[in-house]
Amino acid sequence: MRTALELFEARVSQIDIEDDTIRITLSHALVHRFVGAPEEDAGSTWSQAVEIVLHGAEIRGEYPPLPNTVTGGYLDYGGSHHEFVPLPFKRRGTAGIFLEFADGSALHATGFAPSVGLLSAPVQLD
Repeated sequence: MRTALELFEARVSQIDIEDDTIRITLSHALVHRFVGAPEEDAGSTWSQAVEIVLHGAEIRGEYPPLPNTVTGGYLDYGGSHHEFVPLPFKRRGTAGIFLEFADGSALHATGFAPSVGLLSAPVQLD
């Protein structure tokens, strides 16, 4: 079974930067479990808290007001824009995260060694 994080409609509750590492906490995110591809297999949908980490981060623009809901975005890695981020996700190369929010603000950060981790137990939605 495959698992993927969907960035759309995720709720960003916290953004922390320590040294050059950015940690983006999603207090609610849709996590899909499926047999085929996300676009082809409905699978099951779960709500979980998630943390996105990017080292050596450079941030463009201002921080969005929080909490805020993602209306569009992707994790860029290896030349691909991942709107559905495969889980588990931990890579060594360069990456970027771009998030647009319900209030019209946006966050764009670039860096390296991206990882995405689940922070809470899943709650099934369907």
